[in-house]
Amino acid sequence: MSKNNLLIYISTSSFDKKGALYLSDETYLIMLQIDISKTDASIANMQRKSHKSPIVRNRIHTIWLLYQGYKRGDCARILGLRASLQPHTITSYIRLYNQGGLDALCTLNYKKPVSAMEAYSDKIKDAIDSLLPDSISAIRQWISDNLGIERSLHRVRVFIKKLGIKRRKARLFPGSKNIDELIDKQEAFKDDILFPLLKNSLSEEINMIFMDAAHFVMGSYNRYIWSKEPRYKSTSHGRYRINAIGGLDIKNRQILTLYNDTTVKAQIIAEYLKWLRNNHYLELNKRLYIILDNARHGTPDISTVIG
Repeated sequence: MSKNNLLIYISTSSFDKKGALYLSDETYLIMLQIDISKTDASIANMQRKSHKSPIVRNRIHTIWLLYQGYKRGDCARILGLRASLQPHTITSYIRLYNQGGLDALCTLNYKKPVSAMEAYSDKIKDAIDSLLPDSISAIRQWISDNLGIERSLHRVRVFIKKLGIKRRKARLFPGSKNIDELIDKQEAFKDDILFPLLKNSLSEEINMIFMDAAHFVMGSYNRYIWSKEPRYKSTSHGRYRINAIGGLDIKNRQILTLYNDTTVKAQIIAEYLKWLRNNHYLELNKRLYIILDNARHGTPDISTVIG
């Protein structure tokens, strides 16, 4: 255990007319002791360079230096403290350690201002969930109209981010129908059509595939290059594409694909269906069910296109 005695002078000192400090005869000497355990010294040695706060690093480094036998002035010079702050800063570190050990040195009691909006956090979150505003201005206007609190756009943005609210890209759905109606239709389709077809497909009573088309645009899309100055890089205008029309066979786990470099229209879909029947699903007595999305090219009038 290391003991380090620090001297604190309390006197009736005064300054002369030139600003020079002199000590009168009434000077008192107080001994401020510090006892540093070997365990605390070992912890301080590990954290004096690794702690995330520079203030805490200085505090802990001071304890380590005092344990090694350095004087208070030497500690201040090693830490690079200003001369006017040296005695007071080191002494405050010692007091903190004597009061609460290393935990007190690692605690930063900053006084953080509390926003007036803090008391209405739940109300603001509920309002944002119901209104789904598309701008900070709309949120600020609601706070002003309903809570009577006037704040800048920046302060409102900082506050709502603390509430866990982020600016997100909206997920779109067809707006002509109610979302509940769409969900009900989807559930009905799954229960009445899709699941029975899957069951029949696995029992080999029917053939079934999930079909869709993908369009790959030919061109270069490198976003980063190494150069001394900004440079432009040419790419395709987007009209040259490779179209992949594919179907996933549920039972066999196969992907059946046709490619072209033109377009995907009803005629192409009809050709794909003929290709499936002539090359993969040869049993004419077994029906072929195709599950696809609502794209127009996916629902041609087969009799018109083929006939």
